[in-house]
Amino acid sequence: MEHERRKRWSFYTREDGTWLWRVLHGDGNEASSQRSFDNVKDCIADAKAHGYVVWEPSAERRVTVTQQP
Repeated sequence: MEHERRKRWSFYTREDGTWLWRVLHGDGNEASSQRSFDNVKDCIADAKAHGYVVWEPSAERRVTVTQQP
């Protein structure tokens, strides 16, 4: 049986307005930010340092097939 390999990332705010991240690994293990962040940009930067990958439209790997004239 093959395990899910994708990670599920969540970003959320606390009542004081600070940001946190959490990740659920495919094997069921969880990890979360060790501290809170004043803004989402800093929170995402920390998540990236822990394996979060930001999807960039320029990195789209799908190919559009067109017919040649």
